[in-house]
Amino acid sequence: MKNILIPTDFSENSWNAIQYIVVLYTHTPCNFFLLHVKDEQSPLSGEFSLDTYRQGQGVALKDFSSATVKMGLLLKQLRQNQLHTEHHFRSIQDNGNLVDAIRGRIDNLKIDLIVMGAKGINVKQSLSTIIGSNTRDVLTKVRCNTMVIPEKVTFKIPKEIVFPTDFTTFYSFQFLKTMAEILTISQSTLRIMNASKLNGNFTEYQSSNKTYLRDYLEESFTETHSFHDFTHVKITTAIQDFVDCKKAEMILMVGKNVNFLQQLFFKAKTENNSYYTTVPLLVIHG
Repeated sequence: MKNILIPTDFSENSWNAIQYIVVLYTHTPCNFFLLHVKDEQSPLSGEFSLDTYRQGQGVALKDFSSATVKMGLLLKQLRQNQLHTEHHFRSIQDNGNLVDAIRGRIDNLKIDLIVMGAKGINVKQSLSTIIGSNTRDVLTKVRCNTMVIPEKVTFKIPKEIVFPTDFTTFYSFQFLKTMAEILTISQSTLRIMNASKLNGNFTEYQSSNKTYLRDYLEESFTETHSFHDFTHVKITTAIQDFVDCKKAEMILMVGKNVNFLQQLFFKAKTENNSYYTTVPLLVIHG
C-alpha cells in the first residue's frame, strides 16, 4: 500500500495534482492523505475554486467558507469516482507552516510520496518566482520523494521519462527502487541525459556512478532505457529540445543533488522553455 500526501488549498492547481496522481496509480493500492494547512501568510490559504468539476450537482463549492466543508465535499467527489477499490482518501487539517506540517506527517503516516500542484509560468519571470515558495521549500527542505504537477499537465500515464543527471551523486538502492517503481507502473522508457559540464571528461567518481547506473538498467530495464549526451548545449535548452523530440511526459531528478536541482528549476529563466508548464517533475530522495 502506497501512502501519498497531497497538500491542497482547494484550488484548480491542487485539484490537477490530485487527478494526475490518482490516474498514475490507477492500478496500485494507495492511501491518499489530503492535507490542508491554514496559514494567513501562505498561498495555501487561497480562494476555493473547485466548482468547475462539480458541474450539474447544484453546488458551487467556492461559496463555502469552511475548510472542513470544502474538504468533505472534495473527499466525497473523490470517493464517488475512485478508480481502484483499494484507493482510500483521508483528510488532515492543520495550522501554521506548511513545511512543518508536512514534516510532522512523513514518519507517523509512513509517507512514500508528496504531490504538489504548480502554477503556470510567466516567461518574463524566473521559475523561483512562479513555482512558489511552498513548493520550493518542500523540494529542498523535506527529505521525501516529491512530485510537482504543472498547471497544463495532461492526465495520462507517462511513456517517456527524462532523467537529467551529471553523475556526481551515487544512485542509492532506495533511489533505484523508487525509479524502478515509477518505470514499472507506467511502463515508461527512461532517457538518461548527460548534464555534466565537463564535456564528457568525467571524474573517476562520475564514471563509476554512470557505470553503476548503466549496469542496473541493463539488468532490470534492458529494452526501455537509453543514454544521451548534450555536453555542448545549455542544459535547460537540452531538456526542452529533448522533451519536444521524445514527447517526454515526466522529468526525474535526484533529490540530494540540491545544487543541480536549483540550477535547473529555481534559477533557470523560463524564456524558450515550456516544459515547466506541462511536464511533471519527480524528485527522488535516497
